[in-house]
Amino acid sequence: MVIKRKWLKRTITALIFIIGLGIVSFPFVSNAMSQQQQHRMIDTYNDVSRHSKQVVVVSTSKLSKTLAWFKNPFQKFNVKKVDKDKRSNTINGMLTQVEMLGTINIPNIDVKLPIFKGTADLQLSEGAGLMEKTSPLDGKKGSHSVVTAHRGLPGSKLFTDLPKLKKGDRFFINSKGKKMTYKVDRIKTIKPTELGNFAKDDRYNYVTLMTCTPYMINSHRLLVRGHRIPNEKEPAAKKQISWLWIGLGVIIAGGATYGGYRWYKKRR
Repeated sequence: MVIKRKWLKRTITALIFIIGLGIVSFPFVSNAMSQQQQHRMIDTYNDVSRHSKQVVVVSTSKLSKTLAWFKNPFQKFNVKKVDKDKRSNTINGMLTQVEMLGTINIPNIDVKLPIFKGTADLQLSEGAGLMEKTSPLDGKKGSHSVVTAHRGLPGSKLFTDLPKLKKGDRFFINSKGKKMTYKVDRIKTIKPTELGNFAKDDRYNYVTLMTCTPYMINSHRLLVRGHRIPNEKEPAAKKQISWLWIGLGVIIAGGATYGGYRWYKKRR
């Protein structure tokens, strides 16, 4: 009876430890998974847009993405080329595909995201979105595009570190095979109703990056505007560590910690 109680106590202790470890590690593993997915979308989009002008859409099926991760976590993300006039984005009134307009790379905060058409929750849960009624990402003078993304999502970094950018920093946009470089020239915090900050200027091509601020309060909007400059060499993206290796490392570290704790208890 005493042995059974000891076994039960140890089992409960181990389960509590494993659950706690899972809770602590979830944001890190989830963010790694999200970044890997975003980078696969970006790589595949770049391959497609380099050779074709067709519209690129990505499936929004969470189940199909999850199954693809477990089947082969290293493959490029599956996107489809479709003719614009033949595209069907809805089934039973629900959005099932999202058009991908390009990619954005912000080296100083280590962010590289796909840019989707629109800013609904669906698009902003996967990457950044081009705000409706703003200019297309064509790099032409006299246009002003607004690209927005969330901050503080528990499972994805997105624009969380946007406040760290400074005037003079660069960011890079690639859309339909056109690569564009932007230099940050204005950083401003506004109320959500102050929409007069997206004015156009015939002399410049502007792109404004927008996210919510302050962190987790979201009462205002942070605007980071850049104007297009002659193209510069885009820094290579940092090598991403597979979420599988991160998960395995967490498990090994957790097992070693628990094993050390049990050994210490026996020695006492």
